[in-house]
This record gives sequence, structure tokens and C-alpha cells, in this order.
Amino acid sequence: MAAQWSDYEVDEITLARARRGELDACEKIYRQFHKPVFNVTVRVVHCRELAQDVSQEAFITAFRRIGQFRGDAPFWGWLRRLAVNHADEHRLPREEGVEDT
Repeated sequence: MAAQWSDYEVDEITLARARRGELDACEKIYRQFHKPVFNVTVRVVHCRELAQDVSQEAFITAFRRIGQFRGDAPFWGWLRRLAVNHADEHRLPREEGVEDT
């Protein structure tokens, strides 16, 4: 079944708890978003193994900077931008005729 937009929402209580550094709130956010973050990063770096590392880096950055999330836009948009920025730093050159791994 395809993801619904509601799958990409984080409630204010979970965000507040994550901002305080509560591990279970961070884990909840990670479980909710690890697949979409991986999917974004693999599309940018074109390598599943590298995308796993880049995704982890993106989450580390997100949890360190979660206090900077203002909430005036969807959380997923903020997290996605962090993931894309990390992936851009690790982008591998694509060779013509080579399929994604």
C-alpha cells in the first residue's frame, strides 16, 4: 500500500520529547521515517550501501538540530532536505548504461 501524507506527520508531543533528547521519541521518529529517508538518499547516491550510511548521517544531524525545526513547514520536508543535502555531499558519478544497485 502506498504511503499517505499522514504517514509523514509527527505529533507535537513526540517532537517536544525529541527536542528534549528523549530516546524513545527519537526512536519513534526514526522508525517512522527511516524508509522514506533511505529511498530519497538512494535516488541521489545511486548505491544502496552508501545510501544506508548517508541516511544514518542524516538522522544524526536531524536529532542534533531538531531544536532548529520551527514547525512552520512539515517535519518531513525539513528531514528530507537534510537527507538530500547529505546525499549530495556523497553523490557518486553515474556511468552511462549502469543500473542502480
